Amino acid sequence: MRSTSHDPRRGAPSGRLLDVELVEESEVAPSVDGAVPHGPAPSDRRSLRLVRRWWRPVAIGLAVALVAASVISDRRQAARLAEFADVDGVVAPLDGTPHAGWSTTAGLWSAPIETSGRIVYATQRVDGGMDVIAFDVGTGTEDWRTSLGAPTSEASASLTSTCVAVTASSGPFRHLVACLAELFMLGGAESGTPTVTTTSTHLELIDAASGKIVKDTPTARATAIGRIGADLVRADVTADGHVRIERTDPLGTTPRWTFTSRAPLAAVDASNLRIDVVANRILVLDGTTAWTVLSADGTEVRSSDHAVTSGRISGFTGTQLFTESPSSTVGAPQTEVLDLSTGRVFTVEGYPAGPAPDDRSVPDILLTQTSDALLASEATTGKLRWSTSLGSDGRAMVIDGRVVVDDPTSLRAIDGRSGRVLWEQRDAAPVNHSVVTDGTVAVAVATKPDGTTAMTAYGLDDGLPRWTAALPSGTRGIASLGRRLVTATSYSMTIWR
Repeated sequence: MRSTSHDPRRGAPSGRLLDVELVEESEVAPSVDGAVPHGPAPSDRRSLRLVRRWWRPVAIGLAVALVAASVISDRRQAARLAEFADVDGVVAPLDGTPHAGWSTTAGLWSAPIETSGRIVYATQRVDGGMDVIAFDVGTGTEDWRTSLGAPTSEASASLTSTCVAVTASSGPFRHLVACLAELFMLGGAESGTPTVTTTSTHLELIDAASGKIVKDTPTARATAIGRIGADLVRADVTADGHVRIERTDPLGTTPRWTFTSRAPLAAVDASNLRIDVVANRILVLDGTTAWTVLSADGTEVRSSDHAVTSGRISGFTGTQLFTESPSSTVGAPQTEVLDLSTGRVFTVEGYPAGPAPDDRSVPDILLTQTSDALLASEATTGKLRWSTSLGSDGRAMVIDGRVVVDDPTSLRAIDGRSGRVLWEQRDAAPVNHSVVTDGTVAVAVATKPDGTTAMTAYGLDDGLPRWTAALPSGTRGIASLGRRLVTATSYSMTIWR
């Protein structure tokens, strides 16, 4: 080491460099007066210099590692939220307290759908007819309103209860809304026994951007529609009583395939004909107990003609079909579970809980509900795994490995596989037992002791409150509309953002 020396005669630096050797000492040497000098010893000072030398790169490395860990965590969270985007009933991420956006008083007669930047659904007119109405998602402005059918007399009524969104790959109309418009005749006034008879049904294709009816197709009176991918699926009953199922392009002009039942049905009520599409499989309910399940390519997976179950359909997961068990009694319902691939059947206690939303993160359990309990059974055998108390009006959702239960007495999260209660909020008993999630929080509406109503978000990880927003008096519940959070009163619906 080199050092600048001092000239003892002048008391100033000489500017001459000298070689200096540092010697480590095992103990601190006393000063002339025998006192121990203040400050670190030479060896300690050298150690401090060495510490400073290696601590700086370590500190920088630690900071970089923390930033990298934060970035990885953020990416994982983003990926996790992206997975929820395709789960029906999960709303868009709620980053902080939401604010009321816009409201509408137009009643809902069909499940709302979101397409082409609009929220679209059917609503009833004062004359008994039906309109399909579209609101701008951001502002709530009514973009268009299209009338579908009109009553022909005081004894008739029109109904549009099913609308689905389909998207064409090309052409002047990309985003379409397909709706069934049915005309009913009301009767039985003289006998005192009301009757409803379907007199005609039309399939209406509406341009989602303008509300213009692109195509109006008369169909069989008993008709149902659904969507698989970008395509339209339609089921109807032919004149000779066979059920015909057809997958077409969105405009209904190019058939992909057609399936026709082997045997005719004894009788079909148009109101009972229904299509459900789950996990890329199509369930067509031909009546109360007759049914057919098809794959996306039109291949028959199984039908009621080749199944031992005979009860009313109560649930469908794509791989399993649930029917009411003949052994069910009042107060003690039972459900038969049919494996659609193998044909194997087993019975579980209760009726399907129908968790909503369900991200399929716990596929090995089956949830059923009795009058006072939620039961989790093995999905392949029906063996009971765990149970928890649940009122008759309680509901459940399955999200990220948890079963979230909203009950008249509490809101709680349960480990889906073990049944262990992860957290519970006793002061969050929801109004109308409605809870909404974005995958990270569970949002419940509850009435406080002072009579005011508010919605509170509880973290799914720990159950702790994240935020609270006041609601108007008379709020009846909370729900998801597409990926939007909505609250409802008896006369209006509010979109939150």
